[in-house]
Amino acid sequence: MKRKTIEGLIAIIAIAAVVIFVGCVEEEEPAPTPLPTTPTTPEATATPTPEATATPTHEATATPTLEATATPTPEATATPTPEATATPTPEATATPTPEATATPTPEATSTPTPTPGPAVTITAPEEDATVSWREFVEGTSEGVYDSDSRSIYVLIYPTDVGGPWWVQPDVDLSHDGSWEVNCYFGRDPNIHPGDIGAHFRVCAIITTQKLSEGQQWQKLPDYVVRSETINVVRGQK
Repeated sequence: MKRKTIEGLIAIIAIAAVVIFVGCVEEEEPAPTPLPTTPTTPEATATPTPEATATPTHEATATPTLEATATPTPEATATPTPEATATPTPEATATPTPEATATPTPEATSTPTPTPGPAVTITAPEEDATVSWREFVEGTSEGVYDSDSRSIYVLIYPTDVGGPWWVQPDVDLSHDGSWEVNCYFGRDPNIHPGDIGAHFRVCAIITTQKLSEGQQWQKLPDYVVRSETINVVRGQK
């Protein structure tokens, strides 16, 4: 089959080459003045029809069909559902109500009246008064009458001669704290008239010491509290 096809092709090529060659020769020869001639109709040449060559058909090869392999479907595994567990409800416990306790009312206690501190004052004679040889000195006090350890004493200081302090007789103390004592301001004027016009200082003290009438002190003895000093002058009597 292939050989015949090739021979047909060669024949066609050869004919074509002859025709071309003849045309070329005719162009080279001087052409005589052509007489009018009846145009000759060239003989029809049958163009060789190339034999149909059967295109070799490839044998159909069956494409191997892949056998369908069933993809194994995983077996459905049932997910175990957790069993519902009932949450235990806590038992209601009654909150114990605290027993009412009566708040004890504090007993009313009377506030003790503070005991006044010891104090002593001179109420007579007054400052710069004229006194007799024997003159009562009076005053008030606190914190002495009910005390077993405190006592009131009056002392006289002769200013003109520079002392000393003379302890006077014991005072007469009343329950209300008032007191008085008959003091000596100098000497008897019938015997010592020179004491008339003399100046004296008077002072009362509260002390825990036991003093005696006629004692002399260059300065006041130790005391708990004292009064103000009163200045007086000796008169004619």
